[in-house]
Amino acid sequence: MKKWIVMMLLVILSFTQSVQMVHAAKDEWNQLADLPTARVGAVANAVDGKIYVIGGFNADKETLEYDPSVNKWTKKTDIPTGRGGAASVVVGSKIYVLAGKHTGFTYNKFEVYDTKKDEWETLPDIPFVSKSKGSYNVQAGVIGNKIYVFGGKEFFSYDLSKQTWKEEAPLNVKIEGAIGLVLDEKFYIFGKNDKREVFEFDAKKEVWTAKKKGFVSGYLNGVTYKNNMIFPGGSTRSLIVYDTEQEELVRIDVPYHNMRIGASSVVIDDTLYLIGGRDYNENYTEIADQNYKSVISLSLKDLQFPNNTETEPPGDKDPEP
Repeated sequence: MKKWIVMMLLVILSFTQSVQMVHAAKDEWNQLADLPTARVGAVANAVDGKIYVIGGFNADKETLEYDPSVNKWTKKTDIPTGRGGAASVVVGSKIYVLAGKHTGFTYNKFEVYDTKKDEWETLPDIPFVSKSKGSYNVQAGVIGNKIYVFGGKEFFSYDLSKQTWKEEAPLNVKIEGAIGLVLDEKFYIFGKNDKREVFEFDAKKEVWTAKKKGFVSGYLNGVTYKNNMIFPGGSTRSLIVYDTEQEELVRIDVPYHNMRIGASSVVIDDTLYLIGGRDYNENYTEIADQNYKSVISLSLKDLQFPNNTETEPPGDKDPEP
C-alpha cells in the first residue's frame, strides 16, 4: 500500500513539473546556443525549419545554419562578398542577399545562396545610379515573382523568371537605418525620418503611400507573423507591432529582455528568434558587442496581436521606437 502511494505521488509530482515547464516555455524568453561570432547588421532568414545567418559586421563572409531541433550552429559556405547592413529575401529554398557595406566600401552586389546545395551564385548588380548606399540603406521584399529593392530614393524590381532588372516608381524621401517588410502584397519601408512616416508600395497599383505614426529611431529589426509586422528588441517588456489599418504602433506585453539594436529576427512555427545585435543606443555603430552573441526565442502562439491589443500605454519609460 505504501509503495502504491509513493508511486502515485511521484506521478503527480512529475505531471506538475511538466506543466510548469510548458508554462515557462510560453511565458519566458529561452536562451539558445550562442552565435560562434558576435555580429551586428547580419541578415537572417528561415528556410525549411532552419535559420540562416549571413555576414554582418565583425563576421565578414560567414554563413551559419541553426537547427532548432538540436540547438546547434553549423558553418556553411562563405558568401562571396562579405558585408553588413544588407537586405535579404527568401524565395523557395534560396536566400537572396542585396547591397550592404564592408570596411568602408558600399556594394550593389546581388548574390543568392542555395540552402539545399550549400552554394553561392553571383547575380547582376543592382543598377543603382548612386553607388554610396551604405549599410541599412537598402531594403528588399518579394511580391509574386519579383524582388523589389529600394535604396536611397531609387527603386527597382528584379524579375525572377526573366532575371532582369526594371526601374520602378521612385520615392523622394530620406530614411535612416531602415528595413523593408512585405504584408498582403504591399512593400513597407520602416526607418527614421523627420515626419515619422511609414512608406507603403502597392505592387498592383504601382504607387507609394505615406502612412502615419512610424518610428523615430532606426536600425531596428522586423519580421512578419500572421498578418502582423513585428519589431522586437526595441523595448524591454514589449513586442512592437505596426497596425496598418489604424496607422499606429501597438505594444504587446512580453517578459523582460535586453533591448538590442542591429539584431536579426525570424519566426519558425510560432516561435520568434532574436539573434545577435548590440546594446540599444541611439548612437549606432558598426561594432558588435561580445555580449550579443546571444540568441533568444519566445513563443508567439498565445500572444494577442493588434485586433485584441491596446495601444501603447502613456508613460512607458522605454526609449521611443
